[in-house]
Amino acid sequence: MRIGIGAVAGILGGPATYARQLVGALAREGGHEYVVFTDLPDAFAALGVEVVHVPLRTPYHQLGWDHVRLPRLLAARRVDLYHGTKNVLPWRLPVRAVVTVHDLAVYACPETFAWPQRVHLRLLVPPSVARATRVIADSEHARGDLLARFTLAPGRVVAIPLGVALPPAPAGAVEGLRRRYGLGAQVVACVGTVQPRKHVERVIEAFVAADGAARGWDLVIAGRLRPGYAPAWLEALPPGVRWLGPLADDALAALYAVAEVAVSASEYEGFGLTVAEAMASGCAVVAVGASSIPEVVGDAGVLVPRSDVSLLAAALARVLAEPETRAALGARGRERAARFTWEATARRTRQVYEDVVVDNGARPPLGALAAPVVCLRSEENLGYAGGANLGIAAALERGADTVLLLNNDARVLPGATAAAVGVLVSDPRVAVVGPKVLAREDPSRLWLAWGRVTYRQSLVALCGAGEPDGPPFARERDVEWVAGCAMWLRAGALRDLGLLDEAFFAYHEEVDWCTRARSAGWRVVYCPAAVVTHTGRGTAGGPASVHIRKYFAARNTILFARKHAPLAARMKLAFFLATTLPLQLVWHWPRGTAGDVWLKIRGVRDALLGRRPPFEALGLR
Repeated sequence: MRIGIGAVAGILGGPATYARQLVGALAREGGHEYVVFTDLPDAFAALGVEVVHVPLRTPYHQLGWDHVRLPRLLAARRVDLYHGTKNVLPWRLPVRAVVTVHDLAVYACPETFAWPQRVHLRLLVPPSVARATRVIADSEHARGDLLARFTLAPGRVVAIPLGVALPPAPAGAVEGLRRRYGLGAQVVACVGTVQPRKHVERVIEAFVAADGAARGWDLVIAGRLRPGYAPAWLEALPPGVRWLGPLADDALAALYAVAEVAVSASEYEGFGLTVAEAMASGCAVVAVGASSIPEVVGDAGVLVPRSDVSLLAAALARVLAEPETRAALGARGRERAARFTWEATARRTRQVYEDVVVDNGARPPLGALAAPVVCLRSEENLGYAGGANLGIAAALERGADTVLLLNNDARVLPGATAAAVGVLVSDPRVAVVGPKVLAREDPSRLWLAWGRVTYRQSLVALCGAGEPDGPPFARERDVEWVAGCAMWLRAGALRDLGLLDEAFFAYHEEVDWCTRARSAGWRVVYCPAAVVTHTGRGTAGGPASVHIRKYFAARNTILFARKHAPLAARMKLAFFLATTLPLQLVWHWPRGTAGDVWLKIRGVRDALLGRRPPFEALGLR
């Protein structure tokens, strides 16, 4: 695809860092053509992407930048998809779009915004998220805010954490910074755009209350001053407090290298990039445990419950007085910040661009789709296993950590994927997570919970099928196999075990893969919090579908037994087939329904003799 990215990079702050780093990581990963529309071309000149200069004289001219200049340029450059990286999309969009909304602070604390900015965001964010095919948030907290504020389908909003990638401080920069600003040996840093909701004045008051200067510490405040905002503390700074203003990346890296402690008094963040950068630099962090900050900091910093001077002062006094605490927090901060990489951000963003759909020999072909998806076209029907493998291979090639296989007659309910991924994250030995599958026609009853291998005439038992939903199916558990209509598969397990066995074509391929996983020491887990609905059973799809199911279920029972069954199980299966199939034939013959039994017998025969399935006769080729 040819993807356009709107990148306002000339205004210092988190959105500018996001745009620069995201484009750089996407360019390194490759796979698509990227066209960057930016006010600062030099920031992207060395990345090997096409750059279009869109001048932006001041932040107040962004209305014209987004809505007058961009639509014409997007049409002229013939992009297939546009990604707005700073909260809004153009009014007139000639292509599909993704938008990143970093936070909803303009709603959470509107009084901290200048009125032009408040009007701009409140006017343009709602229609932007409504028009976007996908909305990206910087954190689960920000995603929750978007879902609560706007009427959005949960599947349209995805949380993708930012990365941390401060360059190392240049040689001599650290001592140069100390000399230039007269800094002592011990420094506390407060970094970020200076605006009312950051509560820098509370950081200063907490530093004074903690006797920071008397203990030999300097408080250094750095960041862009929001236009139109003139805080009173700039008129007279207390002893030991320095105001540096905005810093370039190398100077900022030097400041973090100088500082041992970093403090934030902000109660509302979409991510908390400056906090993550401080952690990555080994600073002991003191911050407010609200909004997204707990997601970023975890247990690697000191979090106070609210932005209160006395609470901040007590936490800061402890950290300043205890070298061992600073060292421990610094080490934990480095380790935790290492989880946040721009490569991971870019990989997950690219997955948003590339939602994968497999056209498995559909008649007619699927053609163009409404969402930004990659449609993998197979010229013939490869069956469930072959079609799924096309999608799995494409997802693994694109760096997916988890692959969801989903039938076209299954629907994933809100929260299901988050629950399934939570199980995968909780234990690296989990290979696959299966859902609770409810009948769409009657959601009070199960379509299927999980399955067992019985080696009886039908090979498997369907646990929960047709039963009322209730306590027996409310507990997470390890099982023998999970429903193939929706499976969350770990990429590492797929690489270890291989893909689905295409010899099965349809039916029992998920039983085979789960059995292979368990034999190799992986776990197969049923997760009742991951809920999927499924339509139909038995006669769904008409007589042709019934014929296909009868033939392949019988044939694949033999294939499965040959791969996995011990001698006793094979003898058990042979006994059941030899006794039940003739009885079924006797029962169905006078009723004129013996054809399906003959298909079962033919399936068993073809499997035993190694014959090719009758694809043409079944209408599959």
